[in-house]
Amino acid sequence: MDYSKLVTALRENNTQKANELIETLRPRLMAFLRVHMNRSEADAEDCAQDALLSSIESIKEGKVNNPNQVVSYILSICKNNYLKKKKKKRAESVDEIPDEHQHAPNQLQSLLDEEQERLLEW
Repeated sequence: MDYSKLVTALRENNTQKANELIETLRPRLMAFLRVHMNRSEADAEDCAQDALLSSIESIKEGKVNNPNQVVSYILSICKNNYLKKKKKKRAESVDEIPDEHQHAPNQLQSLLDEEQERLLEW
């Protein structure tokens, strides 16, 4: 399907045509996220929605120079959004280390044990 018409429809405020094209594009974006990015159905839906919203804004602002590449553009937005969320989630998980996984440093105790052994041998 020729999605360059999406750019034309959005620029001309033809909401009916834009909605038709978006409804055919959305399952493709979700499949990309599920297959290539290993996302769940709900995550893929959210990420596809975010990508569509930001790409629609970009198209309306005239930031898309090549309408023939609009699908590649939207797919790259999907991928980048996913990677940003993944990076943010990983950073949050590192910040919150549970207490049972935290250990006090053992260097001081090791040094004291060695000193005590030397004294006992003496």
